[in-house]
Amino acid sequence: MAGLSSALNIGSIGLLTNQKCLEVCGNNVSNVSTPGYSRQTVTLSTAPTLSINGNFVGQGAIASSIEREQDLFITRQLASKKATLGEAEAQTLSLAEVENVFQVDDNSLASAIDNFFAAWQDLSAAPEGDVERSQVLQEGAALATSLNNMDAELSDIQDSLNTSIEGKVGEINDNLSTLADLNVRIVAAEARGDTANGLRDQRDLLVQEITAAIGGTSYESSDGMVTLLTPRGLPLVDGDTVGTLVTDRVDGMAQVSIRVGSTETALDQETIGGALKGLLTVRDETIPSLRDALDQLACQLAESVNTIQSGGIDLDGGTGNDFFSIDTSGAPAATPWTGAAGSIAVALTDGSQVAAGTIASPDNLAGDNTNALAMLELQDAQSMGGTTCFTDYYSKIATEAGSAVEQNTLAVSGAEDSLEQLQSLRDSTLGVSVEEEMLQLVQFQTAFEASAKYITAINDMMDSLLAM
Repeated sequence: MAGLSSALNIGSIGLLTNQKCLEVCGNNVSNVSTPGYSRQTVTLSTAPTLSINGNFVGQGAIASSIEREQDLFITRQLASKKATLGEAEAQTLSLAEVENVFQVDDNSLASAIDNFFAAWQDLSAAPEGDVERSQVLQEGAALATSLNNMDAELSDIQDSLNTSIEGKVGEINDNLSTLADLNVRIVAAEARGDTANGLRDQRDLLVQEITAAIGGTSYESSDGMVTLLTPRGLPLVDGDTVGTLVTDRVDGMAQVSIRVGSTETALDQETIGGALKGLLTVRDETIPSLRDALDQLACQLAESVNTIQSGGIDLDGGTGNDFFSIDTSGAPAATPWTGAAGSIAVALTDGSQVAAGTIASPDNLAGDNTNALAMLELQDAQSMGGTTCFTDYYSKIATEAGSAVEQNTLAVSGAEDSLEQLQSLRDSTLGVSVEEEMLQLVQFQTAFEASAKYITAINDMMDSLLAM
């Protein structure tokens, strides 16, 4: 009876073991489309043998653990690629808005410059005309307004980026807290002897999401907790300890810092990655570069026009009046043109003040157009650095903005392709194959049925023994 009882126990263990295998297969199939799910497998091991009448008899197989497939290299590469994609995608919208500021159509700054000089050409043909003089003022005002609006639009984009940065920081802080909580739950579950495979999948996905937002690297310590660092090694999450990102407005710009305990460290696009780096790069590098070029254009245009205007004579015989005014009083010494595009305006108040002539002759004053002709020569003059005229310089700025968009489009496309290939590799290595799981189901089902038939056979033998 002892031998048959032992044999019956082997059959029972076989039923339970294969049932557990079937449950794991079913769980895999159910999660075939679950993002971040890692295929789970049952680890089988031989049950301890028993000594019966001097003979060592095996006790079947048991399900010792349920393991999740994992590949540290692929997991880290996914996080890295998502950081690259996050940085590029974060720039897409703002760069598109920047490109829209630098139009190349009939409403562009280049057209405003051409219209301004076209008005001077009309004035050169009729220097005494009130209509022509008023047109010069109107086109000058339109040119100044165009520069003002472009500078204001770029400033608005920077302000929108400030808001986006502050919002992104809030999202990251929430995810960092969740990651620390998952660390605690995983360690607690595994300390109880439970599996935390689902929690580990969630944690891997969350690490990828955080990395896409701020970049960085992660590693798992011996206690099962994940430590997440910025690209420069500052701790974002260390076990259950969370670093907090904070933002402060400095001169209107949102500055990001990380606070760990009582220590606060400033962050910039050089010390972080992901979407936050992309936003900071556009705000602190791309837009300032374009605004600086626009300021140089506005400043040089105003100074060049003013030089010719102040050297001429208006209808009343007056001279020395500037056509444009700019305010660069707060500009740094290294960039004295800063603020020109946002402040440029027409300084004249009446068309009679337009200096069309240069001959101080009362008899020929109204009909003198020599200064207007000199102003026309300014249109094609190499005023910008001695190599480029005003419209060509603007085209160069517009091209720079368009090039940034094109490069960003290529960066997004390249990052998406790399991530897609890596994700496919991850799915084939760690993901669920329905065909493979179906084969496993058949195998475990057959083993379950065999265990059941085995129990039936042992039961019949016990009945026969009892009947004897």
